[in-house]
Amino acid sequence: MEENRNDVMVIMAGYEKEMMDFLQMNPGLRERFTEIIHFEDYNKEELKTIYVQMLKEQNYSLTEGALLKLDVIIEKLLNQGKFKSNARSIRNMVDKTFINQSVRLHDAVIFPKDAFLTITAEDIPSSLD
Repeated sequence: MEENRNDVMVIMAGYEKEMMDFLQMNPGLRERFTEIIHFEDYNKEELKTIYVQMLKEQNYSLTEGALLKLDVIIEKLLNQGKFKSNARSIRNMVDKTFINQSVRLHDAVIFPKDAFLTITAEDIPSSLD
């Protein structure tokens, strides 16, 4: 890194506390990584937008009930401090939504044609566990 400092850029990313602990492990590291950029956590509306966008990118839509439940669940998880990884937590939530939807549709005898691309309140997970 030192020998090629004009040709090489190294970017490290991670949680603030863990990154600071890492930089303190070796005094030379802290001297070499002088620029630290802190990104604020997403707020509730941004997390909700990310969730909806991830579904829309795969041509899914959410019922009004699903949107209402999503709002409540994100608020609850934020208050519990469960969104440490922010958008990654939302991706995990989307994955659980798809699993829940699959179970719901598997158990249904008859369902509308668009059911495969519709997320209902029942599909929204109540936790990230």
